[in-house]
Amino acid sequence: MSEAAPTAAKPFTARLWAIHLWGLGGMADYFLYSAFNMINLAFTTGYKLDPVLVGIALSAPRFIDALVDPLIGHFSDDFHSRWGRRRPFILGSSVIGALLVMGLWWDSPAWNQWVQLAWVTVGATLLFTMWGIFNLTHTALGYELSDDYGNRSKVLAIKGWWATVAMIGGSYVYSGVLNMPAVLDHVAGAAHWCLGGQTGIDVWLDNGVAWLRPQVGTEVGAFRLIYIFVALVIVFGGLVPFLTVKERFSRANRKHVALWPAMRATFQNKTYRLLLILRISQTFGTALSGITGAYLAIYYICYGDKKWYMAVAPPCGTFVGLVLALAMMFLAAPITRKLGKRTGLIVCFGLMFLSTCFAPLIYQPGHLYLVVFYGLCFAPVAMVLNNLSGSLIPDICDVDELEHGERREGLFAAVQSFVNKMETSTIMLFSGFLLKFSGFDQHIIVQPPEVLHRMLWMYFTPSIFFAGVTFVISWFIPPDQKNMAAVRAELDARRAAGLTQETGKPTA
Repeated sequence: MSEAAPTAAKPFTARLWAIHLWGLGGMADYFLYSAFNMINLAFTTGYKLDPVLVGIALSAPRFIDALVDPLIGHFSDDFHSRWGRRRPFILGSSVIGALLVMGLWWDSPAWNQWVQLAWVTVGATLLFTMWGIFNLTHTALGYELSDDYGNRSKVLAIKGWWATVAMIGGSYVYSGVLNMPAVLDHVAGAAHWCLGGQTGIDVWLDNGVAWLRPQVGTEVGAFRLIYIFVALVIVFGGLVPFLTVKERFSRANRKHVALWPAMRATFQNKTYRLLLILRISQTFGTALSGITGAYLAIYYICYGDKKWYMAVAPPCGTFVGLVLALAMMFLAAPITRKLGKRTGLIVCFGLMFLSTCFAPLIYQPGHLYLVVFYGLCFAPVAMVLNNLSGSLIPDICDVDELEHGERREGLFAAVQSFVNKMETSTIMLFSGFLLKFSGFDQHIIVQPPEVLHRMLWMYFTPSIFFAGVTFVISWFIPPDQKNMAAVRAELDARRAAGLTQETGKPTA
């Protein structure tokens, strides 16, 4: 099953500390996206906004950002500044995104539904656009950190580790919202203990908590408080790579190429076209089932008890994710070299198909721990799968550079993002209608049995079907390891011999 590679000179890989400093941006990436991802559940069950309107509000950002992504990706490929091609976008999008994360929750349940719709649509669109800019430019910068076939998987695994570290806090955001008075009491108790019983400070602290409790005693107020701290983490995650990571190809692409010819060139690569088809099928399966997934877990498995669900599922998922992310930092490169990316994708998609087929037997009311355990058993497969598919992009960029003489990491990442967001936008547009079709009522805790039954099959059917489709498509991915060794050798020879006409310096 392995795809052996020929012996070649050791390819470039950045120092481990540099990769980790870049990987810290994964924290900003996670919190920008998770804030957007929180809107569906939060504004439906917390702000009591009609799920159809929420679906409309969340479809617009994806459509708009999908159109913006190729423009930003291509522009960042050809952008030149004293700070490089990618870093100005990374810093700017993280700062603006942090401000939007804080401002989004200042909606009010007392507002008219159409006013709330306008607020959420504008805020979510701007936030998702900032996440898109940050994600594609930060990811494109990461593609420069290694030329090694296996270590490219390791680079992405390190980003995944830091994103998982952010998930430790992120998994408790909604629990903190639901239990904010208790959280304030715990924080005050810890502060009293640390201060050693200094009377004046204790009184000041108690008065502050007494004033703050009514301000954040509701879900709305708790969201506003928590996302101030989230915004600070986002700025930190953008500032670190901006200040510390050096771009290798900051002088690349001195000759401008128009957007449409550049986009046509991206589709000339067969592996890239198949990867896009895989992503489309995978997204349809996860997004369609994901529309009802959280609601199903709360209202079917947990009988409408949000606190029970939030106390068990996110913490367990975060702990296992942290362990897996740590393991992937050490195992990503060996797994990639041993299996090859094609074989790894086939194995992972096959296992994911099996997991979806058996899921209907596992999902039973009241058996939350069984459902969580079952999901965690397949979490390593999902992590390896995402790592392998993501690490194919820099390989594809090398092939493109060999054929066209351009470094287009940003455009390749953006086109993939464009396709993904267009299909997800379409799904999100109909998400509220799907919930309405099931008969879901956001105003009641216990949903009728027929509603839960419809939600079950709205969850299982697309996940099983599209998991099977992705497994079949993965067999058509061509073997890549031997081919990439030859590509890297030719690129290295070209760079070693080639000089730019402007400076007389190496081309990269």
